Amino acid sequence: VIRLGGSGGPSSPTANTAGIYMDGGGALNVYGNSTNYFRVDGGSFEIKSDTFDLDASTIIMDSAASNGKIALGATPPSHASSSTGFYADGEGTFMVGNSSGNRIQYSDNAIVLQSRTFSLNATTLIMDSQANSGKIALGNTPPTSVAYTSNAGIYMDGTGDFLVRGDDLNYIKMYSNTIDIKSD
Repeated sequence: VIRLGGSGGPSSPTANTAGIYMDGGGALNVYGNSTNYFRVDGGSFEIKSDTFDLDASTIIMDSAASNGKIALGATPPSHASSSTGFYADGEGTFMVGNSSGNRIQYSDNAIVLQSRTFSLNATTLIMDSQANSGKIALGNTPPTSVAYTSNAGIYMDGTGDFLVRGDDLNYIKMYSNTIDIKSD
């Protein structure tokens, strides 16, 4: 056992006395005060700090910046509108991706979702940027095209096709420069 500090330092891995404690079993206690210490004992690892700053080149954790922040990346972003990677802080700001390209971001009370391609399938809502120059479909079983004939729903795409369907007798279709309206 090695102990350092005024009054002999901590007497155990969990003692609350200023100083350093080390033993041959791998236990370590570096204790400053009740809000600043580093402990390893058996299977537990505990750090408590008034402020914490970790900079490991591709990961940054800083408790003093922006009410706490975490940033990851080849060059971790310094805020949500810089660089490429992941950024989150205690002020509610968030960004994953490239701050000037494809990303999901929340900052300045705005949500930004930018992507060259995008697909959302939430069972009754489909949004797809790749199909038919972009498409949106809604319904219990969302329509797959204007030719859809099964259930009520809405379909529209970037080629100009449009369908609002209640049933076989009630619908509005627009496709191939044709408008077809049916109502009972």
